[in-house]
Amino acid sequence: MIIKKLIIYKYFYNNNINNLYNYNLYLMKSFGYHLILDCKKCNKLKIKNLDNIRKFIDELLKLTKMKKWGELVVQDLQSGPKHLHGYSVIQLIHTSSIVCHFCNESGDIYIDFFSCKSFDNDTVINCVNKFFNPKKFKSQFIERNTNF
Repeated sequence: MIIKKLIIYKYFYNNNINNLYNYNLYLMKSFGYHLILDCKKCNKLKIKNLDNIRKFIDELLKLTKMKKWGELVVQDLQSGPKHLHGYSVIQLIHTSSIVCHFCNESGDIYIDFFSCKSFDNDTVINCVNKFFNPKKFKSQFIERNTNF
């Protein structure tokens, strides 16, 4: 392990990154990875179809090699402002959770995929496209840790 650290430190030194702070940042482990997707104008029939939502979660777990912990929690929210009505689902996974909110009126979806195990963002995005066909989306990716 010491030799590996010396090789990494030598890399920082040779590339004019002679800064112990940057070296320590490099060695720091992330607690988890958080992909946030805001999907606009999805196929409304697909976001209202609970069977389609369940298949989406199952396929997403399979593609990202995540293990579910318990059953999918589903709530069809029909109270409050009408533009917020739709399914909210939570799937706990062994390494954290997947949370989705589906808005029936607009066809928008809000997805949070958080895991301590790394995953490929494009795999998640491609799965969303396959099941819900958003017209547009924006994504944010955050590496979570408390090393500040």
